[in-house]
Amino acid sequence: MAGISFFSTKDQEWDDLDVYVSGVKVAKVTDFEAGVKTDKEYLHAAHVNPLSIQSGNKQYPFKITLLLEAVRSIWAAAVAAGGDDITDVAFDVAGVFRAQGARTMSTISVTGCEISEAMFKMAQNDKKMQVDLPGLAMAIAVV
Repeated sequence: MAGISFFSTKDQEWDDLDVYVSGVKVAKVTDFEAGVKTDKEYLHAAHVNPLSIQSGNKQYPFKITLLLEAVRSIWAAAVAAGGDDITDVAFDVAGVFRAQGARTMSTISVTGCEISEAMFKMAQNDKKMQVDLPGLAMAIAVV
């Protein structure tokens, strides 16, 4: 039928996500977060109600959680690039959701990422070591 648009009501799933770090697909990802924050505050003057909301600086926090072997690979690449450790290099991260049925491919691109800390922790009865790598980025794009 002409004029009928087909669409998918199915949202993206973890199984549809491929994560790339510096263009290399990383299979050992257990968590991926990225976002944008803008400093905001009320502008108050003569009355008790605010006159407006003022905006300030933007920030682009991200966090990626990897299994230990993936962290070792990125750490080695950072040292090979002249850094002391994983916090000394900048890289890009992309989360790509594969097309599924009528749903098109979508991407979350986080550029200029720098890790602020890497804490290695394992507890009794853990089956694997997961390493949280939080940090800051220069920009985020969602397409």
